[in-house]
Order: sequence, then structure tokens, then C-alpha cells
Amino acid sequence: MWTISTHGKKGIPVVNVPTYGTASVSQFSIALLLEICHHIGHHSASVHNGDWAANPDWCYWDYPLIELAGKTIGIIGFGRIGQAEGRIAKAMGMRVLAYDVYPNDSGHAVGEYVDLDTLLAQSDVVSLHCNLTPENTGLINKETIAKMKGGAILLNNARGQLIVEQDVADALNSGKLAAAGLDVVYTEPIRPDNPLLTAKKLHPHAAYFLGSEGEPPTDHGDNRRKYPCVLKRNAAKRRQSLKAARPGAVPLRASVPKTVGIYNPTVLLVIGKSPRFPV
Repeated sequence: MWTISTHGKKGIPVVNVPTYGTASVSQFSIALLLEICHHIGHHSASVHNGDWAANPDWCYWDYPLIELAGKTIGIIGFGRIGQAEGRIAKAMGMRVLAYDVYPNDSGHAVGEYVDLDTLLAQSDVVSLHCNLTPENTGLINKETIAKMKGGAILLNNARGQLIVEQDVADALNSGKLAAAGLDVVYTEPIRPDNPLLTAKKLHPHAAYFLGSEGEPPTDHGDNRRKYPCVLKRNAAKRRQSLKAARPGAVPLRASVPKTVGIYNPTVLLVIGKSPRFPV
């Protein structure tokens, strides 16, 4: 096994490349978050499938969407990449919290440094950008997840070993975590027995439901007020409106699962590998 010590004995220099992947990784992390919030890939496939054409309303969505303005993102590991993500999040109107063992002036200009427990308790989105050490291996586990808000979103674009994958899968299945966007996993390529692949109703690289299917939503908050043309109060009304508008039209979904946490009634697990070099 090669280490810094063994490299030194062989006369091989070991250097750090501090600006490696700063823009591309922070951009990809936000891309995962936006996919979770807007289900862009799913909606594109749905429109190509003809679901918008079969919809009686001029506007169409298959899932309620999440508006990030006013939400809080907590970034663990607030170096160059973490701060770059913080600047993007701040530009979208998010409050930025940060946890890092080495606070610096550039970080203070982007977000508010807090202790780890405060970050976990107050963040709607928890994003990992820290290096991997023996002390933080398994940082995101059932104990730290329990300290998070119900319905929080987890992003990991750092190292797969920072999370306990079985605990994250359990939290997704229970609804404690509303979504996870993962650029990395513990063993890569991902193993067929990875517990994240058996998370509740997982679809390939896209969305899956949490909640009791066949029941109408209990509440959609601002989404219902903003888009009354899309969200119907119950399955019967939607079936009736579709039938009246277009005879023979088949409803895409008669009902929506119950709302999870402060977010929408859907849960997303995105596992994707980002290019570490800009194209």
C-alpha cells in the first residue's frame, strides 16, 4: 500500500493540487440538488411519453417542486469547493451555514460558521465537501441523521466513505431523509449489493415515492396556491376532469403520496458520477 511515507522513501514527491475540480464539482453538486427539486429528467421523459398532451390543463407537472430561496444549506467542509457551492446557493437566495475545522476569511464572506450539531439541526440541505480522515469516516450515520430536520436533503460530492450507506438507505425508506444526491459511493464502481440500490421504489437514476400510494395528498402548502391548475384535491376529481376534457384519456397518476417533511411528497435518489475535469 502506497502512502506519503513510502513515497518519500522512494524519492517520489507528493503535492497537493488545491484548485482541482473547484468549479466542476460545486456545479455538479448544485445540479444534483436542482434535479432533486425539479425532477427535470423525469418531466422530460414524461412529456416525450405524451403525458402533457393527455393533460387537460395548459400547465403540467407530475411532482410538486421545491423552491430553494429561503431554505438553508449546511456545507460540511468549507474549503474552495464548499465555498464555491455556497456562493451558488447564496445566489439562489439560500442561507448558507458552514462547518469546517479551519474557518477562514473567505469562508466568513460566504456563509456563517456553526458547530456540526447546529448545522445538522437547522439545514434543509446538508452537503458534504470535506476530505476523508479516520475521524470523519462514517460521519453521516443514524445518530447524525437523527439530528437532521425531517425531510432533509443529503448531498455527497466528496468521498463515499463519509456516509454509512445502510443508515442513509434506511433514512430514505423511513422518510427521515427526503432525498439523496450522491456523486460517490463507498465502493466504486457501485456494487450490486449496495443498500442504496434497494431503497424504496428506486427507479433508474431518477425518482421514487415515499408515502402511502393511493391516498390523496394531505397538504401542498404554497404549491397548491401557486399552481391550482395542476394539483387536484383528490383522485376522483382528476379522473373526472381528464375524462371530460379528452374522452379516452388515461390519467397519469390518480393520486399523490402523502407529504414528507417540509418538502414535496416525492423522494429522489440520484447516483451519478461527475467528470472531475471541465469539458
